[in-house]
Amino acid sequence: MVVDEEDHEESLPFAALYIREADMVTTTEDDGSFAFRGLCPGVKYHLEVHFVGHVEFHEDLVLTRDTVLEIRMRADDVVLDEIEVVGTRVQEHTLEQATRLEATELRQTRNQALGKMLEGINGVRSLQSGPSVFKPVIHGLHSNRILIYQNDIRLEGQQWGTEHAPEIDPFQAERVAVLKGAPAVRYGAEAIGGVVVIDPPALPEEEGWAGEVNLNGSTNGRMGSVATQLEHGSALVKGLGWRVQGSLKRAGDFHAPEYGLANTGVREANVSGAVGMTRTAWKGELFASHFSSNNGILRSAHIGNLTDLNLALAADTPFFQQPFTYEILNPQQRINHTLAKLDIELPMADWGGLDIIYGFQRNARQEFDVRRGGRDTIPALDLSLFTNTLDIHYHHPLRGRWKGTVGITGMSKANRNEPGTGVSPLIPAYRLGRGSVFAMEQYIQDTWEVEAGARYDVQGQTVTCNVRGDLITSPFFFQNVSATVGGLYKFSEQV
Repeated sequence: MVVDEEDHEESLPFAALYIREADMVTTTEDDGSFAFRGLCPGVKYHLEVHFVGHVEFHEDLVLTRDTVLEIRMRADDVVLDEIEVVGTRVQEHTLEQATRLEATELRQTRNQALGKMLEGINGVRSLQSGPSVFKPVIHGLHSNRILIYQNDIRLEGQQWGTEHAPEIDPFQAERVAVLKGAPAVRYGAEAIGGVVVIDPPALPEEEGWAGEVNLNGSTNGRMGSVATQLEHGSALVKGLGWRVQGSLKRAGDFHAPEYGLANTGVREANVSGAVGMTRTAWKGELFASHFSSNNGILRSAHIGNLTDLNLALAADTPFFQQPFTYEILNPQQRINHTLAKLDIELPMADWGGLDIIYGFQRNARQEFDVRRGGRDTIPALDLSLFTNTLDIHYHHPLRGRWKGTVGITGMSKANRNEPGTGVSPLIPAYRLGRGSVFAMEQYIQDTWEVEAGARYDVQGQTVTCNVRGDLITSPFFFQNVSATVGGLYKFSEQV
């Protein structure tokens, strides 16, 4: 039997044939031929033939002997209804230069440090101190020249050191954004390079359970990490939701292509939790997290004089070598960072909304050197930093052509040198108080818009050095005024 095309007499390969009564299916060969075997004589069969772009063929057959059948199929003109695609441009009315990493991108890099993750954003690089310490660098600026916000709280640690990485668990992040431009003035005068904003997932407001487990591994350092998250939206109390999250990471000595890097292991243990309530007249959230990290410092980088430094630079391999181990010895860092946040949002219908955020942080950093006389267990640097912040922001909606935010900010910091190190403090003890007020306004037209912002900061600081807390210098008092202006012109709806 042969199947070909009616108009052009061309064989049709891969046409589908079906005999319903015998439940037999076959397809044609390259030359259009096909065969059904084992059919019963005298029985009525219904044959169907299907081929893309052709009218279906149907015929009833009663076979009395072996039969040769030639089937000609007619091409079918297929006319589809028109498809109309309509796009609407989203009017965001924002001049901030924001580049974001969403959850899908973050899942691919969560086993890395925050500074390393941010390298996926244009204009962002990292300042690396060893295989596990990365600081974000935005257009060449880092440390105190950029700000990091974790869940709307300004992260405060000992960020002055090049080997001091941000104390943030990457597994907490659902979105990461780097902000530049005029709106950065609302975050603080230090945001010269930009602002890194890290947001966790929104708390569940609907009933139900959800959770996830992440497992990651790396051959370098034989590193492994596990992170888990569980959240629940209450069925008993509408609008009530909570989440708990935690992660563990462990790595041993990392290695270069030709040699190992002794004493570069990492241990991390992190936990966070949040509970929130949503009501018509208000919304509240309580959040807390604890970050704990123990980082080994490359043993061969512990150099005490210029001669040893020159020898180390000239050497092909590090002076200090040892077999792979997960043990972390001196020099090393131990960091603990605790953060708590209370956030109250008060919607005001057509008048906008009020947002009140209180934050508390405690940052404890210990750094251990290779010391003599049995003092290896005594840190050479032992700092504790306590920070309290209060932010009150009023967001007014678009009225006529105007839209904006005004706010006041307060912060207190107390840095303390824990006694017993046997070393003169590198950073003196100090107390700092700061108050700020800012305003951001946008004027929006159909084809252009302008945004202007201004901020006033006042700061007082006292510095002490000895254990009695004696004032070693007169109090410092600073004032700062910063302002920005930006504009946007839309050449067309497409540009």
